[in-house]
Amino acid sequence: MEEFGVSDTIAILPLSLYVFALGLGPVVGGPLSETVGRYPVYIGSISLGTLFTLGTGFSPTFGGVCALRFLAGFCYGPTLAIGGGTINETFRPVKRGIPSTIFILTPFLGPGLGSVLCLSAQLF
Repeated sequence: MEEFGVSDTIAILPLSLYVFALGLGPVVGGPLSETVGRYPVYIGSISLGTLFTLGTGFSPTFGGVCALRFLAGFCYGPTLAIGGGTINETFRPVKRGIPSTIFILTPFLGPGLGSVLCLSAQLF
């Protein structure tokens, strides 16, 4: 809020855009994994998502942060769509619960807890 001079309500926008884009990404990535396979979708989406996340860290403007967070979420979204199938093929039904929980919660908890952990690290 201090760095970009925005209100506390507007400061939530990058996280909201990221989570919104996580819902849109599977619309493209799910069908794409059926035609080109899961591995290329994983590699492409994670690579692009990482680049957009890195760009977010170096963005000098709030608009850039918002746009790059949206694009990062959009690129990371397909991994959520095809992750269930990968876990289904990798683990037996009895052992699927914990890997599925970790896999699904990570994209949502990472951005949410990241700012809290960063703030608490600054306080101590």
